[in-house]
Amino acid sequence: MNTSLAKYWTLNYINRLGQHQTKPIEKAKEFISAQAITLSTDEDTIDQALISRLWQRYHTQDDDFELAEVCLRCLVSQQIKEVCYQLVEQFGQQHNFTMNDLLPLVLDRYPEPDQGHKLGVDNSINTYILKTFDPNKSSLFSWTKRLVKTNKEVKQFLLYYGIEQVTDWLLLKQTTPGKLNRILSEFHQLTAQEINHYRELLESYQRIYVRQLQAERSKINQQRQQQGLGKLTTPYPIPSKEQLQLITTLGGSIGKLSPEAVLTDLQRLAQLIRDYKKNRGRNVTTQALGKFEHQLAADDTSNNQEEDEVLAAYDQLLQDCLTTAIQDVIQNRTAYLSRQQKQRDQQFLEALDLFHCQHITMTKIAVQIGLTAQYQVSRLLDLKAFRADIARRTSIRLHHQLVELGQAYASAQEVKELEKRISQFVEDEINRIMTAAMKETFVKNKYKLSSNFSRTLCELLKKGIGSRE
Repeated sequence: MNTSLAKYWTLNYINRLGQHQTKPIEKAKEFISAQAITLSTDEDTIDQALISRLWQRYHTQDDDFELAEVCLRCLVSQQIKEVCYQLVEQFGQQHNFTMNDLLPLVLDRYPEPDQGHKLGVDNSINTYILKTFDPNKSSLFSWTKRLVKTNKEVKQFLLYYGIEQVTDWLLLKQTTPGKLNRILSEFHQLTAQEINHYRELLESYQRIYVRQLQAERSKINQQRQQQGLGKLTTPYPIPSKEQLQLITTLGGSIGKLSPEAVLTDLQRLAQLIRDYKKNRGRNVTTQALGKFEHQLAADDTSNNQEEDEVLAAYDQLLQDCLTTAIQDVIQNRTAYLSRQQKQRDQQFLEALDLFHCQHITMTKIAVQIGLTAQYQVSRLLDLKAFRADIARRTSIRLHHQLVELGQAYASAQEVKELEKRISQFVEDEINRIMTAAMKETFVKNKYKLSSNFSRTLCELLKKGIGSRE
């Protein structure tokens, strides 16, 4: 028996304990073996021939369509596992996650015995892959790889671990002209001429490329709706030569460029945005404070002592806002959990300490606090929402008190101008703090508690914040 055919009858699934397992399906083995014998093809092309035959039987709903579906689901489950393995190989060691963390997000739960041959559920990735796959447009593995990597939960998982998957073209679509101006002027410190060129390029790109793509996507989804199919989110492909030519017709600094030069400048612009997104959480405190000093528009005649007072006041203000926000969120979360289930609040506090302060993995935390699987710890902590709540509370408090601080060092007219700029400054400052905290949490680091967020959180836990009296 050809062992390479085992992927057609061996199902990868998640058991009731949330663990990855494999299970051979004997009827699928008999079926695929019979199909392989009738194919006059060599070992290198047998997969293509088998997939084509299985796909035909699956869609024609003949007598064997259920077994054909089982074989396809087994194959797709193996391909999903291979995609996850590639992600772990690429990012796992640096960002501290394993196959055990990723597979429960994408593999099906195994069905009950009375479901017969039917595997999977309607909203699973496996089901979605089989519903949307078109053998005339791509291979099954290529389609599986695309849908796994663009799956919402997978993208959120990777982003949670500091990995953002985004093409140049989607990145340029997501960036507003105003934000681009701040990135190029404050972070990259480009000249006014360079900034104007890139801003015109971005606006022209969004006007031509993004609008055309959205119109095409809307047309496709209308057709799919008429066919009873769900919406399909098409990827953002490289702009066509025709689109690049249209961009040059909008004039300005890009009017004299060739389509090839426009493409090169778009890619260069995307890289500038990536560099900003990659490094903004690593800026040292003095750089952020330097930006704050500029926002205050201090008079050139002010002396160093006054500037030092401003910086010292800001330092203390930021720390107070962050401390209060973390304390409030912990107390609110534990109060809520204590009402939901006995000892749930104490499990949360212990898991928070083990994860943030001792850098223990969620899999090990589950054992220590009496849970059975990593995903239960992830749900209990809900760290994304935890940080978002802290960020929101810190932002509101910091915004309000920064205005009051500015009044002590600037005239009424200067404070009015300052208040217009504070919202963006606060957003950038809170993003810097939270990005640093997120990256620190998921990278194996010999220096523990290095971020201000972690130190503040762990000091509060050490004082017993959230614990019952």
